[in-house]
Amino acid sequence: MGFNITIPHKEQLLDLVDEVDEMARSIGAVNTVVNREGTLSGYNTDAYGFVKSLKEKASFDPLGKTVLLLGAGGAARAAAYALAAEGVERLTIANRTVARAKALAEDVGRLLPNVHVSSLQNVSGDADLIVNSTSVGMASGDGAGQTPLGADSIPENALAYDMVYTPAETPFLRCAQEAGARVVGGLWMLIYQGASSFELWSGKDAPVDVMYQAAQQAIE
Repeated sequence: MGFNITIPHKEQLLDLVDEVDEMARSIGAVNTVVNREGTLSGYNTDAYGFVKSLKEKASFDPLGKTVLLLGAGGAARAAAYALAAEGVERLTIANRTVARAKALAEDVGRLLPNVHVSSLQNVSGDADLIVNSTSVGMASGDGAGQTPLGADSIPENALAYDMVYTPAETPFLRCAQEAGARVVGGLWMLIYQGASSFELWSGKDAPVDVMYQAAQQAIE
């Protein structure tokens, strides 16, 4: 006998919990549910993992900075709200489908007035932080071996952040290094968001270094 199990999407979990963390409600998605004596509390740890990796692994404080965000999907939404909460000065959202970028900009604009929209084809990389939240460059994906932004569009004083973590060195990060920019891969975001979930569930400190080593071995 077989069983068909349907796993709710992050957006669907919003309707299945009793209470929702403020950040998760803003993002519109839950990826962690904690049962506290029958009360289901929903959280989104993606935003936490993103900001934590910026600050811990790149010594980058988003406060007052200009940011270029490539993509307008779920990962971009978490990053946009996290950056708004951290007090960035200006956020530009660039996406292949401009309408999706505009929709995200309108939502985030309630928290951050200085939000702009661009197409990926006409984007300018003039920013303190450039974040790739698209799947372009992901191993075995449709955009494998490609980069959303070339070296000539990346300032040498910028931090280039790629949420893609397979391969560890993506084409986007290689282009950023060629331009002289600092780089951070997406594996630490994955680790920190998982560590946050672990701590919410267990009430114990997560073994971050052990988690990172295991993740590295798993994707090699």
